[in-house]
This record gives sequence, structure tokens and C-alpha cells, in this order.
Amino acid sequence: MQAAPDGLTSLFVRSAGEVLAIPLEEVAEVARPGPLTRVPHGPPGLLGLANLRGTVMPVVSLDALREKEEPAAGPRARLIVMRGETPVALRVEAVVPGGKGAAALDIAALLARRFVAQRRAGMEGGAAVPPPHAMAAPGRRRSFILFSLGRQDYALPMEEVLEVIRLPADVMALPEAEPAMLGAFDWRGAALPLLSLRALLGLPAVRAEKGGVILLRLGGHLAGLAIDAMPGIIHLAEEAIGPVPPVLTRGAAEARIMAIGRPAGRRLVSLLSAAHLLDAATMERLALTGETVAQESGTAATQAERFVLFGLGGETFGLPVSAVEEVMRLPGRLTPLPRAPAFLKGVTYRRGELLPVIDQGQRFEAQGQGESQRILVLRVEGLLAGFAVDRLSDIVSIPADSISATPGMAWDGTLFGRVARLPDGRMALLVEPGALLEGTGRDLLAAMAVRP
Repeated sequence: MQAAPDGLTSLFVRSAGEVLAIPLEEVAEVARPGPLTRVPHGPPGLLGLANLRGTVMPVVSLDALREKEEPAAGPRARLIVMRGETPVALRVEAVVPGGKGAAALDIAALLARRFVAQRRAGMEGGAAVPPPHAMAAPGRRRSFILFSLGRQDYALPMEEVLEVIRLPADVMALPEAEPAMLGAFDWRGAALPLLSLRALLGLPAVRAEKGGVILLRLGGHLAGLAIDAMPGIIHLAEEAIGPVPPVLTRGAAEARIMAIGRPAGRRLVSLLSAAHLLDAATMERLALTGETVAQESGTAATQAERFVLFGLGGETFGLPVSAVEEVMRLPGRLTPLPRAPAFLKGVTYRRGELLPVIDQGQRFEAQGQGESQRILVLRVEGLLAGFAVDRLSDIVSIPADSISATPGMAWDGTLFGRVARLPDGRMALLVEPGALLEGTGRDLLAAMAVRP
């Protein structure tokens, strides 16, 4: 906090060209503005959410609170963090050294007039965040991380994958390394070995500049597997998983295909297992490069939730992995529906099922900021819908202590009930899939004239 001169009882700020006074006892801190996470459909005057030393805080424009025209933020703009039950930061044009005769501001009254704080059950006073939305998951189904190498689809069980990240720009080469060892890369302060899954499978090497990395434990060691492109998610019923034909078990490749998946309407998927990716000799050499991970119950990984992160415009959002039935590419052409709402891009067929595709950028007020490339397919309580997004960012495990309730004054509904602080400093609004589909379902049923 910036210290006030002796004898001063107010902090003087400039708003809409006027000098105003804020009682100093109500001010917790003065900070420089940083990156903001915009809240779609947030109340007027809310600029976004800021991560101030681990605390998620709504940032409100003081000009907007006073119903004044808001100028662009300049280099002297500051955030005034207010004390009180509801943490909030006010963005002002500047903090000034004095203001004789300046009018005193009643910030509490301004906030009460412009915002309605939402008190969620169990969340008052910083109570524990409620568990994620309960999904109606079909029985006897397994989830896999799906990716392609060459012309074949492969998958790893979701429970074996810690995270999926983009291919690091900097990979340190290791001297005298075998072909499968691409080098080492930095992940959250640890140097992890990066292995080529192509080499492990005996496939020709291909230089991938925009690929992904699957993080998993090989034995007791954390490692990354390089793949050609960012993967998706697939769910398979137990009866759709069968044994491997004997011809596929022959060959010199280290990695062994453990089973064959037969998803309806698409090509076969070779199912792998982390326990059988490396032979004993390679595993021993990996131990010299990798970081041994303590095998203890109650580790951070078991206390984390998994999310699919996706981008819309310049913002990042997250959906629980359990809610996403599939990630698919946006078809080149969608069939339009007459008299449909503007947010409905059209419909397509997904393995014999009619799939309405929602322009999620428009619903989240991010239209025109990106070009949709992926569809997140969700099904809850029998309702199937595809949500077009700009990009699939990552599949991550987020520790429970990095997830908090979205501040009540920042959102008056249940769609963005929580917000996550990501390791790189960004924040992601976590979408409640049930609330997302509930509103969309009503609109779709009216637009498509069908019954649930």
C-alpha cells in the first residue's frame, strides 16, 4: 500500500476529470492495473476479475459507478482495493497528492446502488467452494485422451493422464540420447524428459511445431509424450473395447497396443497404456533423466479437478472433463435452420445424431474476436449440443486450492460459479455445464420445434 502523508484521512483520486476523496480507513491497498479476465454478461461497470496475490477480485470502474463517461485507461490508472466483506477494487484515472475541498465518496452506497451481490448457499464469508456440477454420466463408459499419429487414432485412459499442454518452444537436447528421447523441458520449475510417441510406436519421425505434450507417470517418473497435434476426448462403452488382433502385437516398437476401441461411426482407435509404453531398459534410463514422483496417497493430483480449457476471443474458460463427450473439428459447412436464433450456427450430423452447433462466442459476447475451429460436444440429461469455440487450449488438473467462488457482485447467475487461477498467472472462468445446457436447451427446443 502506498503510504499517506501524516495527517491525511482521505485518499484523493481522479475520476472523470474530478478530484474525489475516499476515506483512508476504507482503503486496503493501491495497486497498478494488471491483466483482467472479462466476465460475459457481467453487470455494467464491471471491468473484469483480477488475480491480486492469489485473491480473485472484481475490478469496477469508478467512473461507471458514478454514471460518468469512462475514458480509456492511461498510464497513471490505479486500482484502489477496498476493505469490507465483499472485496472489490476500483479503477481510477489516477491517485493525486491532494484535493482541498474534494467531495467525499460513499463507496458502499455506490456499490449497493449499481450491483446486487449474489449470496450462494454455502459460499458466504469465504466458505468452501461447492463440489462441481454433478453430471448424469452414462454407466459403464470409459474416458480417453484421443490423438492421431499418421493415419491412425490412438488413445490413453483419462485416469493415466495428468495434463495435456502445448509443445514447449524450448526443449533442451540431451547428449547421446536414444531416438525416442527428444530432450528435456521445463514444467512448473521441474526439468521433465520429453519422449517421442512416434518413435516408441515405430513410426517415421515428423517435425511437429504446433503439437502437444501428454504428461503422465511412467513407472514412478513424470514425463511428457510428444504428439503431432492437440488431442481431444472420447468416451467408449465397455462393449466397444475389444482385444488386439495378434498381427498388431508383433514388431519392434516399444509401445504395445493394449486394446482396440470401436467408436460408432468413426475409425478404430488403438488403446495404449502408460504401464506398457516403455520396456524395462528404457524405463531404467528414464529414471536417470526424469524427476521421481512420490507415490503417496493424497497427492496434489488426487486433490485436483480436471478441466478442458478453451478460448473464446482473448478469454479462457473451462469445462469439467466429465461434461465433454467429444471434441471435434468444426465442419466446413453447417446446415442452417430457418428462423433460428442468431446464436445457432446450424446443425450437422454426428454418427447419425442431429447435432445443433451453438456459436458460443456470440453467447459469451466474444463474437468477431476469433474464428471457431473446434466443437465441444456436451450431453446432459439426454440433451445433445455442440458449442463452437475458437480453440482448445489445454486439458489440465487444477488443484482445489486454486479454485474459488466467483465473487458474487461479478455475476448474478450460476453459469460461472467458480474461477480458477492457472499456473501461468491467467484466470479461467469455470462453466457449469448443467446451467450452460439448461438455457441453451430451452432456446433450441423452441427454435427446432422438438420435444425433450
